[in-house]
Amino acid sequence: RTAAISRDGRYLAYSDDNGFFLRQVDTGETHVVALPDGMSAASISWFPDSAHMIVGVNGQGHESSLWELSALGGSVRKFVDDGRVPAISPDGKRVAYIAGRALRERIWVAANDGTQPRELLGEDGDLFGGIAWSPDGKRLAYTTAKFAYGRGVKAVINILEVHDSSSYSVPSPATVVSLFGLEGPLAWAADGRLIYSLEEPRPRQMDSNLWSVRIDKQM
Repeated sequence: RTAAISRDGRYLAYSDDNGFFLRQVDTGETHVVALPDGMSAASISWFPDSAHMIVGVNGQGHESSLWELSALGGSVRKFVDDGRVPAISPDGKRVAYIAGRALRERIWVAANDGTQPRELLGEDGDLFGGIAWSPDGKRLAYTTAKFAYGRGVKAVINILEVHDSSSYSVPSPATVVSLFGLEGPLAWAADGRLIYSLEEPRPRQMDSNLWSVRIDKQM
């Protein structure tokens, strides 16, 4: 369902039909991670300490929500009631996430304890996929598309500057990729590459590949 490697490369957190697990990469030792009853992990983002993470969970009859938990064990803590696809900034101080019902989704940014949430962008009709912070923590990349009846949708990857001040007017995003078949997951590597998933054209639309584009630091 989802997977994410810790910042130090030691752990892999992943979810499948059998539950949510934490695997030590060098030994293969694997442990079950407890989640709220009836919930499954759908998205994962690690804090810089590689010991804590925020997990987006959902379940039948339950809306998506974000929870903070430790790889070392202990109880889980709810981060926000409404939210999915968390992305923790490189310094661990901010968390971006998607919230809202279908066709009314927005991207939000909050402090690392869930306080000071603010709506960053989005309009009715927007569909959002993945989110990724730039290595310097000053920009967000996100996948988005507009809903259209009966037509294939060309999604785009946009990049937006993110400022700490909630009173700062949001600048216009820059589009770096516009393609049919963008699936959503994003990763912004330290070397400047933005890695994204692209599904194959018909009749192989169930298959997908990873692609990358190098991002100009000044963009």
